[in-house]
Amino acid sequence: MSSKFSLVVILLIFLSFQTLAADLRFYSVSESDELCPGTTGLYVDAIENTGSEDVQVSVTNSGTASGFATSVPQGLTIKPGQIKFVYTYVTPRSTTAEGTYSVQVNADSEKISHQLTVKDCFDYELK
Repeated sequence: MSSKFSLVVILLIFLSFQTLAADLRFYSVSESDELCPGTTGLYVDAIENTGSEDVQVSVTNSGTASGFATSVPQGLTIKPGQIKFVYTYVTPRSTTAEGTYSVQVNADSEKISHQLTVKDCFDYELK
């Protein structure tokens, strides 16, 4: 009897986590496209709680630009119907090679990927 009860409890916990993920809407509000090494770009993403319970969200970064990207806040609580914003600052180092990079902003199971181009803004020519 207790093993059936344990199974039911585990199933309920699993289903509550599934419901939690479905209650978030994560979308991009604004973004930067091209950056020079040493300059800072900003991506603004919104997280909306469409459910009926408070949701705790952890925010992390991944991708080829994650080494020079920081998202704030890194953790937040969102009340039902509330929208909160995540600000991701991207500052390529002065030694970053020109090219296309990506930073993925992860809010628990929700993800948004941003593409950015690092340009060679300090190219010069002597005549």
